[in-house]
Amino acid sequence: MTGCQIDLYKNCVTFNNGLTVLTLQTFDSSMALLTSSERVYFPPHSETLLSVRLTGRAAECFDSATAIIEPYIAAHQRGILEAKVFVNNSKNGKLPCRVLNPFNKPCTIPRGFAVTTLSHAVLITNSDKPTLVQHCPRQMTPNLSQRAHADQTRKQASSSGSQPRNIVAACSSSNNNNSSKLIEEPLGRSDSEAILQRTFTTQQTSDSGEYLHSARAQFQVPVTSLEKVLYLKSKGFSLNTCAAENDTFSEFINSLYDYQDIFAYSETDIPECNLLKCYLSTYPDAKPSRCRPYRLSDNMKVQVDKQLDQLLASGVIAEDNGSPFASPIVMIKKIDNSWRFCVNFRRLNAISISLFYELLQLYDILDLMTRNKAKCMTTLDMRQAYHQLGITEESSYITTFITPHRRSYKYLRLPQGHSHSPYWMTVALNQLFRHQVGTYMLIYLDDIICISESPAQHLKHLQSIFEKFRGAYLKLHLKKCNFFSKLK
Repeated sequence: MTGCQIDLYKNCVTFNNGLTVLTLQTFDSSMALLTSSERVYFPPHSETLLSVRLTGRAAECFDSATAIIEPYIAAHQRGILEAKVFVNNSKNGKLPCRVLNPFNKPCTIPRGFAVTTLSHAVLITNSDKPTLVQHCPRQMTPNLSQRAHADQTRKQASSSGSQPRNIVAACSSSNNNNSSKLIEEPLGRSDSEAILQRTFTTQQTSDSGEYLHSARAQFQVPVTSLEKVLYLKSKGFSLNTCAAENDTFSEFINSLYDYQDIFAYSETDIPECNLLKCYLSTYPDAKPSRCRPYRLSDNMKVQVDKQLDQLLASGVIAEDNGSPFASPIVMIKKIDNSWRFCVNFRRLNAISISLFYELLQLYDILDLMTRNKAKCMTTLDMRQAYHQLGITEESSYITTFITPHRRSYKYLRLPQGHSHSPYWMTVALNQLFRHQVGTYMLIYLDDIICISESPAQHLKHLQSIFEKFRGAYLKLHLKKCNFFSKLK
């Protein structure tokens, strides 16, 4: 049982006997959400001005001269704080927002993430000095006792030199009243398997670790090894894909938890990397290729709408601005009966200049395994790898695709199905890992293979790879990665 308690006096909700605290916030029809206009990486203890977009309903409703920007609870859960500020109506649809990352860990805000709320503000001129007052917000904030307790906690953490971490509460058993104890010592693989088997047998839902981790409470406490495993389990990590032994399992879990920001947990969490801009070239004398849209059934149109909305939210595509190019879309059914969104670029590929890059051969893998006396191997898979690479504006012009019911769109990222996409994917990863390829890792398109002699050395190699991914804003698919596979 989670033991949820709602405290209207303190404006908060507590779980697990007060271990996790969530602040309350109301949202009415007079308020609108502002989303980030670009993906931003915040280093620890940093402050910056974030550009937020005034689009859609917010642009229609807030046409007055003055409005007020206030924090939104979702941004607090991601680990940033926002300042209240009065703003004037923006002509370009963007407003400045002052944000702060007070924690010891970096934070990433994806593009299109709801950061703040926007409300009307009125000017009161009854006194000698004009005063700006918010029109009708009802946002609840922590009371003074909570703030004092939080300030005291931060002072104690800074004086002792400890690093505050996010709170992840351990799942408790629903069959008895005895909650599971927090484990402070490092966990071995066998201990984790036993605890996880008992915990998830009594509680099958994985969203408990999800909301407990996302709730950034006012009071920061260290995260135990069990809580880290439970959180990673809720994000798709499986012990079946990790063969690390007891002596390195705890260190690997700590590293995986510290680098959790390099994994994409949803279809919309696909940022654009900072490695390069891909250029899709066609022959100089080539004529634009255009094709009528293919007919789709009603069920296919529903799936097209859903996946188009996801691509728009992640910034992969945008509405077309009158390009003479047009390629039709195709919906392919997968083995699990879900639909894959594809674009038929065959006509565009016929007029595109061929690009070549040598792919990995089987003997390259065997040579590296022999030279490194391989005993541990990890395979890393990127989530929608092509969509993480940006393309130039000229290239976006030719990638226009047409739908039978929702007009035309163009790609802002590297599209799947184009003949240049594998080339640019290989070039980008080889450029990022130019000093590591051939020593302890190999690259095949968007898949990465890491090979090491010992588990301790393998852990260091993985940490260096994770650091490279973080610096390049690249995302991995945690569920499809296999860690510490044993080689005989």
